[in-house]
Amino acid sequence: MLERHADVVDALMAAVFAPAAWDQSYGAALMPLDLLSVYETPAFKQALLTEDRHVRGRVNLDPENLGRARLRHAYTVVLERVYGIKSSISSTR
Repeated sequence: MLERHADVVDALMAAVFAPAAWDQSYGAALMPLDLLSVYETPAFKQALLTEDRHVRGRVNLDPENLGRARLRHAYTVVLERVYGIKSSISSTR
């Protein structure tokens, strides 16, 4: 759907990704918890994305603990942004 409305998406994303620095900057809009890019600069795409648009790299956690860490981080963000509750929970425990 984003590709079908690329002109509108580009106009909206110009507020976040400066058109003057488009070719030189590294930036992307990612799906929360999945690290899947839905919009990215050319440099980010070339250097940091896999063929299936996921962020390239390794994390020093097994998949189960990585999933837990991402979920814990998401809960922490919701607590702070929605309810104003600051938490000292580490996302890697």
